[in-house]
Amino acid sequence: SSPPAAPTATPVPAPVNLLEVCAVCKQSLQSRDCEPKLLPCLHSFCLKCIPQPERQISVQVPGAHGQTDTHIVNVMRCAVCHQDCKQSDIIDNYFVKDTTEATGTSDEKAAQVCTSCEDNAGTIGFCVECGEWLCKTCVEAHQRVKITKDHKIHTKEDANAAPESVGTSGQRPVFCPVHKQEPLKLFCETCDTLTCRDCQLLEHKEHRYQFLEEAFQNHKGIIETTMTKLQEKKSYVHFSFSQVQNRLKELNEINKKVEHDIKVAIYTLINEINKQRKRPYCSSWSVTKERGLKLMAQHKDTAQLAQQIHHVLTFCNWAITNGSSTALLYSKRLVSL
Repeated sequence: SSPPAAPTATPVPAPVNLLEVCAVCKQSLQSRDCEPKLLPCLHSFCLKCIPQPERQISVQVPGAHGQTDTHIVNVMRCAVCHQDCKQSDIIDNYFVKDTTEATGTSDEKAAQVCTSCEDNAGTIGFCVECGEWLCKTCVEAHQRVKITKDHKIHTKEDANAAPESVGTSGQRPVFCPVHKQEPLKLFCETCDTLTCRDCQLLEHKEHRYQFLEEAFQNHKGIIETTMTKLQEKKSYVHFSFSQVQNRLKELNEINKKVEHDIKVAIYTLINEINKQRKRPYCSSWSVTKERGLKLMAQHKDTAQLAQQIHHVLTFCNWAITNGSSTALLYSKRLVSL
């Protein structure tokens, strides 16, 4: 046998549709019954296809009175890139949930009611910073209260005519899991999480925070800077991949030459070589085989790294271009890793 042959293929990028379909069953993540989930590696699965836990680990978490507690958490492996992650780190994929749930008809837009009060009054404007539709009374209150008087409020007509530029993007608000009627329209910088108005006043009192749109723009800039650095790393990984691929090719050429030289020697010196025919052949082949296996391992690692970097870049670009501000900030901890 011979050392492994040098692959001729270049790194295969993750298919773009992995952003839109479950990585296992290939069902559209925008299906109503899909319940899309996002892993820390930025691959998406529908709920029923989430990998089962493979093992458990102990983690230290802050406890009461400055002490630390030990928790047992499940660890699972992504079916696409085989990266391990904690089950608790898997979150809802609001990038596609927004697309699925937020698309409204023209009738729905016409019937839009104020999301800032409980009067179900018709809206006349949209606050970019708060991400809320406002009725006439709430617009006047917005412009009067010190904390919101400098907010940018667009008319309902402008918001519906150009949702992307205004910041509405057809999104429905994501509501707080604790205060069910309150939308998550603030971002607590201290805790690095989305909050509602009540959460910020109670559990996150005196924490630094930003309004949704402001936090979105700041985090978008950070991601774009990270993407630039990642592009440089991607170039280096591709270069390393090519180098390993070339070394594998050279090694196979050397192996062929060694085999040819040995065969010539066997035919030329048949009487002498018959006694020790296999020894030099096996010895030289063993050396090239060992080197070949090492290069194959490097080749596999660089190809996998290149594929994962490509997926992360594709995901980040898709997230900041097509994703909603809520989805981006909801997923900030994963996307920033």
